[in-house]
Amino acid sequence: MRVVKKVINMFVLFVMVAGVPIGLYIIKNEVNLGTQATGQSAKLVINTKGAAPTINHWKNLSQGGEERTGVSMFSSVITPLRALEMDYIRIDHIYDFYDVVSKGPDGKLVFSWNKLDGVVEDIQATGATPFFSLSYMPTFLAENNTDEANNWGEWTEIVKATIERYSGRSGKNIPNVYYEVWNEPDLFGNFKMGGAKNYLTMYRASSLGAQATQNTQPFKFGGPATTALYKNWVDGLIRFVQDNNLRLDFYSWHRYSERVDEFERDAINARTWVSAFPDYSALELVISEAGIHSANNPDYDKPRSAIHALASLAATDTDVTRFMSFEAKDGPGPTQYWGRWGILTHEKYGNPIKKDRYTAFEFLNSLGDERLSVSGEGSWVRAIARKSGDAFQVMVVNYDDANRHIEAVPITFENLTGRSFILRRRDFLGRVLDVPITTDTSSYSTIQYFPVNTAAIIELIPR
Repeated sequence: MRVVKKVINMFVLFVMVAGVPIGLYIIKNEVNLGTQATGQSAKLVINTKGAAPTINHWKNLSQGGEERTGVSMFSSVITPLRALEMDYIRIDHIYDFYDVVSKGPDGKLVFSWNKLDGVVEDIQATGATPFFSLSYMPTFLAENNTDEANNWGEWTEIVKATIERYSGRSGKNIPNVYYEVWNEPDLFGNFKMGGAKNYLTMYRASSLGAQATQNTQPFKFGGPATTALYKNWVDGLIRFVQDNNLRLDFYSWHRYSERVDEFERDAINARTWVSAFPDYSALELVISEAGIHSANNPDYDKPRSAIHALASLAATDTDVTRFMSFEAKDGPGPTQYWGRWGILTHEKYGNPIKKDRYTAFEFLNSLGDERLSVSGEGSWVRAIARKSGDAFQVMVVNYDDANRHIEAVPITFENLTGRSFILRRRDFLGRVLDVPITTDTSSYSTIQYFPVNTAAIIELIPR
């Protein structure tokens, strides 16, 4: 094994430049020695023509209800979050954490936005737009904050007032805010798709509030943010809004899993199931919480969670509108690193520290905003292809939840107009290597070696 590895190291640069069969043979034998897993190897092909502007779906974060204080949870991390240029940051607990609404002596609703405004202003200070999970019940409206409202008409008023506060032209006047009905209703409240405690009752009351708003900026409205993707919820919600002329701009769910194929399967299933309703075939699909584990786990403080993030984002790149990684910042724990979900540590132990998953977003942000088609992904290797200026890029990640698989990946760039390039490989958390190359045809092929749970961006830069 050691001898083979030494041979591979000698051939890495040669293979990178020429992509010759002998290099492929040697590295493939290393792959066979290094893993017993069965599956499909990758053979990536990037079409350098037909680049189209796209939304980079990874530029979104969720934040949980880690602490209920008078200080915005984002105040200590505005600068590092601003550097990531996120499009949206999602928050929940807006009604039970921030004392937004109460009842006056006359029985009328009284709104106080100061605390929530502070959080929203900090989100905006990062450069992001707020994404609200409309949750949970204020104390006067339910005995338990995950119960049904005792007055759905008042809930409708609250939703209407919230949207007019943040999207209203006479309010905060923020364009393109998302409003999501509840957070994990199948868990927090044990709502069902039908029956006695029916999520559709809450959705209808919420949608009526959204539809009654006046003089607002454009905004997005949807749900249900379930703990996983369920076909009966997809079918039930879309059929219900269609039959009752309600509003649905996006469908959302959550996914926590070590297995990247589960993220991929969700994205494909969601698009397939939604497409069964022709009027909703173009519905936005949003994973509004995502991560490698749903509970605390040491992986969140290690590179493994970063590689997992890169792989799950690559697996959903073409089917999901927004992928919201959970979460922005750790809550206060017993130590600085305690397996919490944040990409940044809590300020309890000094200036927040960037974890490896934070660096994964910096890595992705070096990709361009024009999508290129890429084919030939495998069971472990996934890719995102982009065009940035005149450069062609592919982010390649080899993720194996069993921590065994290594792979030599053939990569071909097709339909090139130039013939002279710099071939650059930028390893995640590693080195940068530039090699000048030329090609006599309109395509260029290389073979790149990926140890287990690694990633790199391969670029062709005209020269």
